[in-house]
Amino acid sequence: MKKNLNILFLSFLFYSCLFYSCLFNDYGLDQGFFRKYPVNNRAGSLKTLNLKRDEISQENYPDAHNKIFTDKKYSFMVITDVHIGSDKYGNEDENIKSFLDKVKSLPELPAFCLGLGDFAEHGKNEEFTKYNQEIILKLDELGIRSFSVLGNHDLYNSGYENFSKILNPKTSFYKFETPSISFYGLDSASASLGDQQLTALKNAFNFDIKPKIIFTHVPLFAESKFYFVFQDSAERNRIISLFAENNVQLFLVGHTHERHISNLGFSEENFPALFKSRAFFLIHIDESDFENMVTGIEEIYF
Repeated sequence: MKKNLNILFLSFLFYSCLFYSCLFNDYGLDQGFFRKYPVNNRAGSLKTLNLKRDEISQENYPDAHNKIFTDKKYSFMVITDVHIGSDKYGNEDENIKSFLDKVKSLPELPAFCLGLGDFAEHGKNEEFTKYNQEIILKLDELGIRSFSVLGNHDLYNSGYENFSKILNPKTSFYKFETPSISFYGLDSASASLGDQQLTALKNAFNFDIKPKIIFTHVPLFAESKFYFVFQDSAERNRIISLFAENNVQLFLVGHTHERHISNLGFSEENFPALFKSRAFFLIHIDESDFENMVTGIEEIYF
């Protein structure tokens, strides 16, 4: 009996090591206990973007990129959890083509696109490069400028280096403004904002009276799906209060791969994974109506 138990234990130990060695190779989980770029290093200060100029080349964007400055009514697109490099959602190249074909067929193109993280399944350079070349640059050719925030998968294998090198605006904590709305991209990839980012956000809110739309990866509530939300309940409560007191209209998140809506004194809109759901979302804005600037959220299937 004892011999059989020893054999079972050794077999369990062998297959456990085999399983985790595969995970470590693919996802770099050896970094789980130490990350080169913790959130306080990634997002210590808030960067303000100039929407009318490219952050890298500093060239002026054509008018197609700046519809928000000439037309008070516009829409923007939301995508999340693309997971380039994953084999979970069928043929990746066909999925990308179907998505882009659907975007091209829209009767009116969105003014810009918000990407809510988890672009690269394993955080690898080639995954970020493919996402950038085959999705971001293709949207850019249509006049749809993209803004990206980090997801937890994007951190694997020191992925922050790839994210900050390849994806605009090459930072994980930033804001930009339209004539009547402030948009804030936050770094929640570690399921926390960290002290420095939260302090910088509070300071920015002190000088910003505009209605706000916040976009990030990890939800605050997600219909009580505990595993998928900010892990520090005290921090979570502080953020909810901060948003409720500072005219946050929408809080746009991914991570769960499902669609949820939660009323937290503002609307937390949790969006599903792009290729799992085969859907993206258009958020319709009317900046002429200060009380009701968000006029609708539309799900577009492809």
